[in-house]
Amino acid sequence: MYDPIADWKREAVESEGRSFPETMLLPLAEAVKVRQRIFSAIGLSPGASNREALDSLYACAQRLTQNPQMIDGVAIEKVLEEAQVRSESLLLVFPLGSAFESAVRIARADFVAFFDDLWYPSTDDLVVIDAANHVLLLVDHHENIGTLRLGEEHPGRA
Repeated sequence: MYDPIADWKREAVESEGRSFPETMLLPLAEAVKVRQRIFSAIGLSPGASNREALDSLYACAQRLTQNPQMIDGVAIEKVLEEAQVRSESLLLVFPLGSAFESAVRIARADFVAFFDDLWYPSTDDLVVIDAANHVLLLVDHHENIGTLRLGEEHPGRA
């Protein structure tokens, strides 16, 4: 298990004289629970591959937007509100690099302020989950944003 936020992203922020926001790497047991919650909501077996998981997420998530001009730090706050993500703490998973097994906790305000530093179009898929594990946002490398409700009673599209 490793920090899913690449060192070069942290270094790029610091090279500009800014401090990278504090993040907390989730312990493996907690990260595995997050992975199980995602896989269960999209109907995947625990042994599914990373590619199967991403394909299922793309298929299940309700698309919110496909507008590259919209996706920036200011607009992501509107996306969080539209998806009813109200938690002050968020979980971030970069599934291509971490196989859904490494996650970090970050303050919502820091996520919004550093969104452009955390997610890079054309290279990153980013999964954002509210701290209560009720809503999942998928920001993919094609600049699509989708949402999926992970609530206990009615998992599925938000």
